[in-house]
Amino acid sequence: MKKNYLLSLCLMCFVHWSNAQNLLGVANSNYAGTNGLYLNPASIADSKHRFFLNFLTFDFYVANNYFQSGQKVITLLQGYENFKVSKMIERSNGNFFGQGIDFRPFNFLVRLNEKNSIAFGLRPRFLINATDVSQNIYTLARFEGENFSDVYRNQLFKDARGNLNINALAEYRASYARTLWSEGSHYLKAGATLKYLQGFGGLTIQGKNVDFFIDDNDYYNMQKGEITIGYSDPRFANFDEFQDVFQGRLANGLGADVGVSYEFRPNPNENKYQMDGETRTDHRMITYKYRVGLSLIDLGGITYKLQESRFYTINKNTLTIVKRFDVTEPDTLAEDLGANLNQITAPYKTTLPTMLFTTFDYKLANKLYANLTYGQSLRRKSAIGMHQASFVGITPRYESRLLEFAVPVMFSENFSNFNVGLSLRLAYLFVGSDNIIGTLFSEKASGANIYTGLNLPIFNKKRPKDSDGDGVSDKKDKCPNSTGSVGGCPDKDNDGIADADDACPDEAGLAEFQGCADRDGDKIIDKNDLCPDQPGLREFQGCPDTDGDKIPDKDDACPNEAGLAQFQGCPDTDGDGLPDKDDLCPREAGLRELQGCPDKDGDGVADKDDACPDIPGLKDNKGCPANKIEEDKLAAIAREIQFETGKATIKRQSFPMLDELAQLMLKYNEAKIQVEGHTDNVGNKQANKQLSQRRANAIKNYLVKKGIKPERITAIGFGDERPKDGSTDIKAGNRTPEQRAANRRVEIKSL
Repeated sequence: MKKNYLLSLCLMCFVHWSNAQNLLGVANSNYAGTNGLYLNPASIADSKHRFFLNFLTFDFYVANNYFQSGQKVITLLQGYENFKVSKMIERSNGNFFGQGIDFRPFNFLVRLNEKNSIAFGLRPRFLINATDVSQNIYTLARFEGENFSDVYRNQLFKDARGNLNINALAEYRASYARTLWSEGSHYLKAGATLKYLQGFGGLTIQGKNVDFFIDDNDYYNMQKGEITIGYSDPRFANFDEFQDVFQGRLANGLGADVGVSYEFRPNPNENKYQMDGETRTDHRMITYKYRVGLSLIDLGGITYKLQESRFYTINKNTLTIVKRFDVTEPDTLAEDLGANLNQITAPYKTTLPTMLFTTFDYKLANKLYANLTYGQSLRRKSAIGMHQASFVGITPRYESRLLEFAVPVMFSENFSNFNVGLSLRLAYLFVGSDNIIGTLFSEKASGANIYTGLNLPIFNKKRPKDSDGDGVSDKKDKCPNSTGSVGGCPDKDNDGIADADDACPDEAGLAEFQGCADRDGDKIIDKNDLCPDQPGLREFQGCPDTDGDKIPDKDDACPNEAGLAQFQGCPDTDGDGLPDKDDLCPREAGLRELQGCPDKDGDGVADKDDACPDIPGLKDNKGCPANKIEEDKLAAIAREIQFETGKATIKRQSFPMLDELAQLMLKYNEAKIQVEGHTDNVGNKQANKQLSQRRANAIKNYLVKKGIKPERITAIGFGDERPKDGSTDIKAGNRTPEQRAANRRVEIKSL
């Protein structure tokens, strides 16, 4: 019969979902560099590398979960013509197959600082996926040539199905990762990769519920079913013309990877150190007890322009004969199935093989780790586009800067195949496989994988050499063999000035004074300052002169008042030769014997104590002469004189006080007095004044009766005109009961 093109293409590719591209033996390493981005973009945050250049990573992978090879899969590298279907062994529970090639040339990352890293790269990819393929399609694929004719010719195959996707694309990648949060032992990182996608070409053929048989002419007779055909260019699947496709227009799209990572570092400060006045971190030595990662990889897709692509969905319920089911000629196949090539209804779209990854990395011992990675496909197996298979893998590994060894153990292809891998990194070169047994040794393998790469890592700087251990690197240490804190030199007084340059090495000081102290900040160093704790003047050797009298405070008896040197800096305001601090009358020139107070009448009683300052008097009479009665005695008598209410009649209890007044006037026979009557403002004003006059007269008359000459007594009634509180406003002086009571009075004064 004629060659079965669809089945031959599938078998020729012996294809693979693309989980092998994850490079489990490399991607989880702390030295993965840009190769870790494809599993989780957060991996480059707080990287061990200052700069990392991946010259090239190449990954080739084939696998399926329906057939086992009858020979070593490595023979594929010698050419597909040597890999025959007749050498395959059937399995009973398969439903997909696929193949892929992955290049990662010139990818690089840059660690910007302790928290931020960026990366850029290019990634061409070629993927073939066959998913959700029914068993009858696989059964046909086992036979070629005469065997096929003898067994299955003219046999009806019912409800056949399958989903074939072929894609070639390139990714232009830009990544950013950052440490979002760090507190104590807890570190949370996040990262994202934005991808500009360039599609070189794509092909999809999908069949659902197809009934068909192959007749004696090797034609496909389709009785019913649904066929979907989409492709970017009819030449894409023709390998003879594939290069021509790259000379035409390309399709574009956008994609993204996002991820987060949490690390628990039990000793977060063990890699921190002080050097050259900074707190630094030795990023080469950073280690965690465990790390947990979560990421979404390969979001997005590509849409080919309507005028440059085809997409048909063909439903058949009548017999249709297809002479050649040839995927290398999709236009012919679509036309044979009844598609109108001139009627374009929708553009061809394809999606990236989106995966959800969860990782757990645990440190077993120094440089020895164990990793658990779970990958879950988020694309339906019947969806149009690229696919990956779900898997779970455990990878023990030993890692160091120059040597790394890992053994990934996986349940791959939706957990249906068991694989053991191996990877090795020596300095800049790594090589490995996530299925080393199937690749090199087994003749019953379900797949194979091999990857290799060449890197140029530039690690974070080593700790600078510090011979004397003083926290100053030898490059900057002026005294590399002596422990010190100032440029690496000793500083006994810790004032930031090396002892060799310090004029006062035992006392903390200032650079402007060559290390000597100036505690009071007066620009006079303490050792030359007579008053080191008080800001002062240079003319007084650092002592202050608060009052500005040119006498330093320490020698000034009155430091807050400008004064004279003859009085130890104290003032003599009145110029009487007695300093103010000893002068009881500092504003008036006086006599020393009266403590600086004046005595105008010269009676030896200071004016401030002299009741008669202008008349010489007696000391025991407060400076007044004998013919004048003391005012306080007169006031005391006046307070005790009382009258009948509303009358000028003196109450009898007042007579003793009036008798005492009479005796004083007889004693001081020259003394004259003035008796004043006062009232409040209640009642008639004129009546009040007359009452006050009568009362004054009553006192005068009483004294006259006691033998006092009437001319020595002046009696005046003021009424309410002179309130007690001295107010000029009569109403204001009589507002309260207390004020009015005080206003109803008698006053007696010396004349």
